[in-house]
Amino acid sequence: MIQKLKSIIIENIKNVKYGEIYFETSEGFLNTTGIYGQNGSGKTTVIDVLEMIKELIQGKKLGSKYSGLIDFEEISKVRIETEILNESINRYEIVFKKVNIEGKDSIEILSETLSKKLNKKYQKFKTIIEFLSREKTISITQVKNGFQSLKLKFFSFFMFLYENLFNFGGKGCG
Repeated sequence: MIQKLKSIIIENIKNVKYGEIYFETSEGFLNTTGIYGQNGSGKTTVIDVLEMIKELIQGKKLGSKYSGLIDFEEISKVRIETEILNESINRYEIVFKKVNIEGKDSIEILSETLSKKLNKKYQKFKTIIEFLSREKTISITQVKNGFQSLKLKFFSFFMFLYENLFNFGGKGCG
């Protein structure tokens, strides 16, 4: 199974109000080994977001570690898509905000969604797992064709991506 990062969209995290990175063109996937840009353009933010996503997929609480990434006034969002080549496209979306609980800054997850679609024309994303914190509900859709293992595949991919990114120089992105 070959899984590649397809895109990442970041809203209201650090100095990035809205940013999109696509790791493919109409001709296929880019073999990206680095992200470059001017100082303050969001390179380190991308790495911070990938680290945060990895921890969420592992089931860890974000706590105060990531609270410096966002402002109190803003709702922040991240959407990451990966593609299992010739099989499916996976989408992980998270919406969160900064809160202060008993004098300590933390992150509150407002919603978390894991979706998948088959890699065929005219297919729509199907929500597999959805968490809505205000309603305190988790919806899990039972579907066939291996959708149940989606979170495990996502986790494996992000572990691989995270470990390899940090083996090539870590957060010092320039």
